[in-house]
Amino acid sequence: MSIGPPESCPRWSRRLWFLYGMILLVAPLNRAAAQDTTVVPIPQIEVTVTRVAESLARVPAAVSVVSRSDIQRGHPGIGIEEALALVPGLIVNNRYNFALGTRISIRGYGARAAFGVRGVRVLADGIPLTMPDGQANLNNVDLTSAGRIEVLRGAASMLYGNAAGGVVAFESELPQPGFGAYARVLGGSHDLLRANAKVGGGSERTRYLINLARLDADGFRTHSAVEQNNLNARVRHQLNDRAYLAITLNAADAPTALNPGSLPLDSALVKPEMAWPRNAATNSGEAARQVQVGVEHGREFGSLRAHAVAYALTRDLENPLPFAYIALARRAGGIRSALSTTGTRWRVTGGLDVELQRDEREEFDNVNGRPGSSRARDQTDHIRNFGPFLRVSTELSPALALAGGLRYDHTRFEIVDRFLGDNRDDSGQRTMSALSPMVGASYRISDGISAFASVSTAFQTPTTTELINNPTGTGMNDLDPQRSVSYELGMRTQRRTLTLELSAYHTAVRAALVPYQLAGGDGREFFRNAARTRQQGIEAAAQLQAAADFRIATSYTWSDFTFIDDGLPEADFDGNQLPGVPPHHWMTRVGWSPGAAFLEIELDHTSAFYAADSNAAASVNPAATVLDLRVGGSVTLAGSRWQPLIGVNNLLDERYFSSVVINAAGARYFEPAPGRNIYLGVGVAIGNWH
Repeated sequence: MSIGPPESCPRWSRRLWFLYGMILLVAPLNRAAAQDTTVVPIPQIEVTVTRVAESLARVPAAVSVVSRSDIQRGHPGIGIEEALALVPGLIVNNRYNFALGTRISIRGYGARAAFGVRGVRVLADGIPLTMPDGQANLNNVDLTSAGRIEVLRGAASMLYGNAAGGVVAFESELPQPGFGAYARVLGGSHDLLRANAKVGGGSERTRYLINLARLDADGFRTHSAVEQNNLNARVRHQLNDRAYLAITLNAADAPTALNPGSLPLDSALVKPEMAWPRNAATNSGEAARQVQVGVEHGREFGSLRAHAVAYALTRDLENPLPFAYIALARRAGGIRSALSTTGTRWRVTGGLDVELQRDEREEFDNVNGRPGSSRARDQTDHIRNFGPFLRVSTELSPALALAGGLRYDHTRFEIVDRFLGDNRDDSGQRTMSALSPMVGASYRISDGISAFASVSTAFQTPTTTELINNPTGTGMNDLDPQRSVSYELGMRTQRRTLTLELSAYHTAVRAALVPYQLAGGDGREFFRNAARTRQQGIEAAAQLQAAADFRIATSYTWSDFTFIDDGLPEADFDGNQLPGVPPHHWMTRVGWSPGAAFLEIELDHTSAFYAADSNAAASVNPAATVLDLRVGGSVTLAGSRWQPLIGVNNLLDERYFSSVVINAAGARYFEPAPGRNIYLGVGVAIGNWH
């Protein structure tokens, strides 16, 4: 039985149904707020994910903020689901496969990613981790030194270009002036070793942070070992009262990340720890080295505020796969710039983003994890993106604010084929461009309560990998960029003891990018455009500070993603659910922190969902409920603060699949998650480390 409006309802009726659902959710909150005259608003939260610092209450979009304690306290700092679990509308699938990485989807965008992150823009200290073609790798994300995460859910093309699903922006923690240091060692099940050491401090004008982290694990599945080293360093210097300069360096060296592959249901149920034989036989996995550096500068000129980030990246990848051995050398960089007015009722922000990417790509046959003598590809990929934008906001009254904007993106793909031994030249060019307008409004209902509404558009290009993986084996795919229009309503409450956010959205998508595999292709992914899909949902999150030492936080997401026209004349998937995203996701965290100790319990429920466009019964990923527990504290000994901790993941030993491979050939959809596992460790802080 499905939850939601009948499929036969006309489009306008479905939107009215969403409005009605929002009213039902919000009405009890308004009544409670009206009756409670003792509630005190908390200080306004300021966000910068909108590319200009502004009050969260004035942003006409769904934005969530994750604090340092929710990112780091009691967590091993391995998977980003640790930090983002309570963000509604955002699903993190930890594949427990570091060769493919964690999959992030926001409102369904990104669920198609075979590896890395697609459809969602990822930033680290203002530096894009998402490449000009829309692909992001998270090797450089270091949760052990993260201090804040801002998540913009929904169409973000007006601000960031090739970002249909939203934005996840990581910020490094900012140590206090003076000197402080912290080190932690953590070990656990499946030969897990996680260690990091960081120093930081400085003066009021200059702050710095240096963090070194290492991860070693055998993994709970055969052929899933990982070894990775990270460096995160950041210096921020206040040049004067009106200008600052910041330099960030991120480096990741992952010499080992094995890929156990996905499994068919019978194998996944009987022996979830096994690797797919073909993956083990070909020693599938990857070895990657990535270095990224960025320089950020902000300056005020009278009533103008300028901000610019220049960055460069190098990534070298050796990637043995069941069907080939890929060698990739990537060089990328760009400039993000913005100029905005300050101190007036009208606020205008204009900017320009320029991004460049160059990939040297070779493909060989895979001989036990090494390149063979048979070459299948030798090419250079060039991607260039040019994106000017303009955003205008104004306060028509103390309660009502309007915002609107427009961005133009011009993305050019060029492939130069250097391998002509197959008697053909697969060189080619594609140019994709789009105008992305947005308009929205926010309204302050009362102190601490605000509502917003918006209409926005987005586009998303195919990535380079999606363009070159052509099932015909010749030239570039004729894939079109995915385009969408979104309508959204939302409400926020910020109180001293209660924060709440609600949002409802309806998105019409054209030319949706859909993955598929072919029999005998050893897992190689291809893509096609579906003609039309509909993505709509309701998101809710609440946090209650029931007492000074007791907090409850919860989030719920309802998603209804449907093929309206699957674009396949030989198949009839119209009306089917889009695979890869659960209709219901509920997460609750209960925290108790008496004195220097803490106890946190998390309950995560994911409903069943399909892994194939056909919605075949064999592709159903069963529902799962997972319980996690963390306990820790702090003791001062000899002038240092010692912080022991212990955590148990999947306390009830639930047998479930944490991720699926969409439309996998041979029904190999399922990627098992580990059963009950434990970790324990100790950290020590010296100096003024907070």
